[in-house]
Formats: sequence, structure tokens, C-alpha cells
Amino acid sequence: GGGAAEGPPNERLTPLGAVMGQLPMDVRLAKMLAFGALFDCLPPLLTIVALMSCEDPFLSPPDRREDANRSRQVFSNNQCAFMTKV
Repeated sequence: GGGAAEGPPNERLTPLGAVMGQLPMDVRLAKMLAFGALFDCLPPLLTIVALMSCEDPFLSPPDRREDANRSRQVFSNNQCAFMTKV
């Protein structure tokens, strides 16, 4: 039981779905990794998926928002939100 070939045809997992279902992460991130491997661009996608799967380090309580914004500006490069996290 539980194989990808069981059940009605419209409820079966595709081969991609079977791979994604084995990854312990959000389905969208798993799909990015699967396609990254398929299109031979996995290394940069590993970085992107790692950044997208963690909580934003710049989240701040509402009463400390201005302090957080000042601190964040030190690391900002005005090019990309991902680069701010790196």
C-alpha cells in the first residue's frame, strides 16, 4: 500500500511528486530543489531554499520596530532581500 501507482489515475503521484513527497520541507521549496537538480543549477538553489526556509532574522516586536529598521540598514545593500540575509 501507499505506492505512487495505486488509486484512481487522477489521484496518483507523478514521479516528481513522489520525490517531493520524500523531502521534509514545504512543497514549493522541494519543487525548486527537484528542478534545480534536473536543470543542473542545484548549488545556487540550495542557498535560496535555505534562506527561504528559515525565519526572517529581522522580524521585530512592534514596539522595537524603529530600532530594528536602523540595525537592518547597516546590512542592506539595496539590491536583494536575499543578500540582506546573507
